[in-house]
Amino acid sequence: MEVLHIVGDDDIPEVTFDKSKELFEISGRSVPEDVMQFYKPILKWLDEYSSDPLEKTVFNFKMEYYNTSSSKLLLDILFKLEDIYKSGHQVLVRWYYPQNDGDIEDGGKDYFDLVKVPHEIIANIPVTVSENDAEDIVSQPSVEEQKSNNSEQPSTKVEEPQKKLYCPFCGSEKFEKVVSSNNSFADKIAGMFKSIIGSKDNTPESQEYKCLLCEKTFRE
Repeated sequence: MEVLHIVGDDDIPEVTFDKSKELFEISGRSVPEDVMQFYKPILKWLDEYSSDPLEKTVFNFKMEYYNTSSSKLLLDILFKLEDIYKSGHQVLVRWYYPQNDGDIEDGGKDYFDLVKVPHEIIANIPVTVSENDAEDIVSQPSVEEQKSNNSEQPSTKVEEPQKKLYCPFCGSEKFEKVVSSNNSFADKIAGMFKSIIGSKDNTPESQEYKCLLCEKTFRE
């Protein structure tokens, strides 16, 4: 038999039927403008092949996407393979679907509820990456590069914004810091007491402010 080979593109799937190499495969996208016209030579080739098939036929579907019109023609292909199987020959249909694509996977399960033929449903078609997506992937650094870059760059300490202060008496935002002389008797006594007991309290003393509106003093 002559080899049937159709080069695929964005609208039609790639088709390779080569009896001498025991290769039978349809792959890619199927959204042809005239679905009957496209699948006509495919069905005709299978009709001729079914009259003298190989002892074992392994048929691969590797569909990335197909529309409703194509689904009927794919079913017709499966029915022809079922006829070959019922005639006493070995047939194995392998239905591949894109990873994480439940629609194509479920489509295969639905087909094999209707077509009684040995089959396998396999998830190993990688997700197609467009040129734009590929450029984005190339431009992004690898995990190793990201780790290297992070180790080379000095760490930046994120400073929290200072808390907004208001006068607790009048609510004014205008105030000035009060510079403490720390020479009062109370301050001296407190300092002596801390030195005697060996205080380890490192908490800074609260700052004292004087409101410019009501002229009252307050602490943070």
